[in-house]
Amino acid sequence: MSATIHAAYERFAANLDKSQWAPRAAIEAHQRGLLGRLVSFAFANSAFYGERLKPLFRRGGTPDLDAWQDVPILTRREVVDEIARINPKSLPADIGPVSGRRSSGTTEAQITFRTSYIAQMTEGSMMHRLYGWRGFDLAATMASIRWYGADGPRLPDGLTETQWAFPGPQASHHTLNIGPPTGEVIEWLSRKRPRYLVTLPSLAQEIALHPDAVRLRQAGIAAVVGVSELATESARSAVRQGLGCELLAVYGAGEVGAIALQSPVDTSYLVCEETALVEILDERGLPVAPGETGRVIVTGLYNYATPFIRYELGDYATRAASPCPSGRTLARLERIEGRRHNALVGAGGRRIWPHEVLGGDPIRQLAAVRLRIVQPDPATVELTFLPLPGAAPADRDALAAYFAALLGQPVELRLAAVEELPRTGGGKHESVISRIR
Repeated sequence: MSATIHAAYERFAANLDKSQWAPRAAIEAHQRGLLGRLVSFAFANSAFYGERLKPLFRRGGTPDLDAWQDVPILTRREVVDEIARINPKSLPADIGPVSGRRSSGTTEAQITFRTSYIAQMTEGSMMHRLYGWRGFDLAATMASIRWYGADGPRLPDGLTETQWAFPGPQASHHTLNIGPPTGEVIEWLSRKRPRYLVTLPSLAQEIALHPDAVRLRQAGIAAVVGVSELATESARSAVRQGLGCELLAVYGAGEVGAIALQSPVDTSYLVCEETALVEILDERGLPVAPGETGRVIVTGLYNYATPFIRYELGDYATRAASPCPSGRTLARLERIEGRRHNALVGAGGRRIWPHEVLGGDPIRQLAAVRLRIVQPDPATVELTFLPLPGAAPADRDALAAYFAALLGQPVELRLAAVEELPRTGGGKHESVISRIR
C-alpha cells in the first residue's frame, strides 16, 4: 500500500473515531451531504436514476431530500433487469479504479455490479472500527474461511496475503475457500495459528463443536468475526464454550458493503451511518417505531460505480428501543431477523423469526452440530439435524409439543438425523426456512 493511500485510510478511520460520538444532528447532516451529492450524480449520469429520482428534482437542480420517501424502493429484480441503465455512463475521477463484483445469489438471481476503490476503502475502514472496538492487535495473524469463488484458495495451503486491517501494519492473512470437512479445516487452522478468525457463524459453530476444537483453544484464537449469515445464539454459545472467545457479528451485503457492526458492549448492532443510509420500513413503506421490525432499505453513500439507492435487500431487522449503552450515538438495531422466508408462519399469519424459533429449550437442548427447520405448509415442520457424536436420540414428543405451542396450532413434526446437511453454492446455511408464500 502506498503512503498516499495509507494516509487516506488513516484520515477516514480517524474521522470515524470521532463521528461515532457526534450529536445526532451532526450525523444526519453529514448523511444528507453525502446523499445529496450521490443522487445529484446519479440523476445526471444514470438513465435509470434520471427517471427514478425525479421526485427529488421537481424544484430544479438541487435535490429536495424532504421528498425522499417519494423515491420508489429499488428491488433486486429491477437491478437484475436494469443494471445496464443503472450503471452511470461516466464516473467521477476521485472514486479510484472500478472493478466488477457478483452477489452470492443465495435466494434469487445473482447480481453483477461495479464497485470502486473508495467504496472498498470505506468498507475496510468500517471493519477497522470493529477491530478497534474489540481491541484487536492489528499486527497479529488473521485467517478467513469463506466463499471466494470457484477458483478460491484451497487446501493444503490456501492463500496468504500480507495485510488484513486497513489502515494497519503488514500482518499475515491466511485465506481458504469454505467447503473442506471440518476436521481438515481445524488442521489447517492449527498450522496457521491465527489470532483471529473471520468466517460464517454456522461454520464457526461446527468448528467449535468438533472434537478437535481443543487444538484451536490451545492455539489461542482471541475472537471470531461472523459474516455472511445470521449470528445465532447457538453459534455464539458454541464459540464461547468450544474456542473460549466471542463471536462478533458483521451485517453487510456485497452490493453496499458493511451496514451494521455488533456493538462493543452487547449483541445489538450499530449502523454504519457514515457510509450507508439505512431505513427500517413497514409493509406500507413507512418507518417503523423503535422496538418494531421492518424491511431493511439501504443506500450505499460511496458506490458511484453502481449506485444502490433505496435498495431492498430482502432482510428484516428490529430497531432498538434505546440508544447504545456505550454512549455512541449511531443508530442501533436490536437484531437482524433474516429474510421473509426465514420466519415460520404461525396461526393467524404471525411471523416467528429465527431468534424465537431457535431460542426455545427443546431446540437449544438438541445435541446437534447444525440443524435446519423447514415449514412446507402451515401444519408441518421438518427438522433435519447433524447430531453430535454419541448424542442421545432427540426427544420427538418434546419437539412436537414445542412447535405446536410456537405456531399456535397442531403440527406434524418430521424429524430426521442425517450425516450431511448441504450448504448453498456460496457456502451459506439457513437454519429456518418457510416455504409458505
